[in-house]
Amino acid sequence: MDERFLIDFGVFMQAVADLTAGLNPYAKEGFFSPPWLFYLLFPFSLLPTKVGAAMWFMLNLGALVACIGCVSTKHRYRLLWIAALAASPVAWPYILFGNIIGLVGIGLLGLFNWRHSWLAVPLVLLKPQLSLVAMVVWLLRSGWNHVAKASGFLVLINLPLFIWRPSLYRDFLWKSVSGQYLETQSHHVAAATSWLPFGSLIWLVSSAALIAFLLLLSLWTKNRRITFLSTILADPVAGGGEYGLLAVAAAMGHLDRRNLAVAALTVFALPFLSIFAPRGDLLIPLATAILLVWAIYSRKKDKPGPSAWGQD
Repeated sequence: MDERFLIDFGVFMQAVADLTAGLNPYAKEGFFSPPWLFYLLFPFSLLPTKVGAAMWFMLNLGALVACIGCVSTKHRYRLLWIAALAASPVAWPYILFGNIIGLVGIGLLGLFNWRHSWLAVPLVLLKPQLSLVAMVVWLLRSGWNHVAKASGFLVLINLPLFIWRPSLYRDFLWKSVSGQYLETQSHHVAAATSWLPFGSLIWLVSSAALIAFLLLLSLWTKNRRITFLSTILADPVAGGGEYGLLAVAAAMGHLDRRNLAVAALTVFALPFLSIFAPRGDLLIPLATAILLVWAIYSRKKDKPGPSAWGQD
């Protein structure tokens, strides 16, 4: 068995053990998730280790497959395409590690598709470093009514934890702004800026320009495919590392062979080549950029499929 198998699950279970023992779960390296994730983690900590790990694996696999299936339009090879994307080089590592990217993906889709989109905010904020532009776009497009409901919902689900362990939130905020967190996230593929010295002035300027461009692009278009691709490419600190969502983006609206070929080449060929390339880490964000350019070029409306993705 690969030693990296469900490595994140081990980190999560250790955090639960520390919390229940009265220790600071954020004191150890590797755990950065917001406190409300503990609601999901507690039941798994009550199970035998192997049973909990197996169920966690199935949860993450199911969440990512659900994301892909949700946006995959109906065509002849739809089920084969869903399976291939779930097993692609950009998606499988996150399932292997036990990452929560599938849950965040469901949140991102819900943010732009659910009637009560505010319900998706806690899922999206499980990885706040990934959702910067997505949240800004949602805040600007949603009415104050949705924003108020999202705020109230976050307060409601966090209130029991805050009453029980108020220090948990202080520790989370301190960890979130710590140098350790920024250093850890800087090791991810940093969109188009990973070749620059991290933290330098030129890195900050380039990162700010990249965020501004992709934010404006997301706000300019109402094409959901372009919005989704823009938001997952946007964060120059950590978002580029979570390219399991690239598989979700590749599932959108590829009905004809030409579009299917573009998606297949970018999602399978470029990440595979990254194993051999000297700066292979740049090939995965390049794949997203290619899909984004292709989506802008084709400018096709999202076809109504068997899901809630629907039309623009």
